[in-house]
Amino acid sequence: MAIHRLDLWRGKTLETSEQQKRTVSKLLVEGKGKLARIKTISVVHSDKMVEVQYMLCIFCKTILSRLNMINNAKTCPSDLKQAVCSIIYAAPHLQRKELMNIRMLFI
Repeated sequence: MAIHRLDLWRGKTLETSEQQKRTVSKLLVEGKGKLARIKTISVVHSDKMVEVQYMLCIFCKTILSRLNMINNAKTCPSDLKQAVCSIIYAAPHLQRKELMNIRMLFI
């Protein structure tokens, strides 16, 4: 369920980013370059957020596919450390309930 919600969140962010890009292009056509530069900062931020959401979705899918291996091991398998550590780090910064629930499983 968390993976599905992360996909929805990423889609919404991507849609917003595309809308912001169209707004910036309109501002440039209208000759409002200074305002367009200011808006570009939020476009870059949105694009980076889409990439973060994509990576977290992949990490969640990786953890889900290897859940039995995680349950049977005393320590986290070395090939899953990046996925687990990334979710533990990102969850409080992004403030998504689904990520916080996954985070609580590992700490």
